[in-house]
Amino acid sequence: MKQDRLSGGWHQHPVRLCLADGRQIDKADAISDIRDGNATYFLLSDGTWAEVEVGEHCPRCAEPYLRTNKDTSIHDALIRLPNC
Repeated sequence: MKQDRLSGGWHQHPVRLCLADGRQIDKADAISDIRDGNATYFLLSDGTWAEVEVGEHCPRCAEPYLRTNKDTSIHDALIRLPNC
């Protein structure tokens, strides 16, 4: 699920991760899980796996956010997903 952000210009951030087993993880919990090493999340898009990571400071709103690994070709894949 995504949320539109107007701070720093219009853009979107994922607000929760929708897992294959039907669970939904809120953004704050996912960020804590990743930072603390308690969980790792992956996304399969176009046959490529990408790890979900924390972007520490969005260049537009300066908030931490969820993104796929910037070293993959699908770094914005979370935003392209349909809402769950």
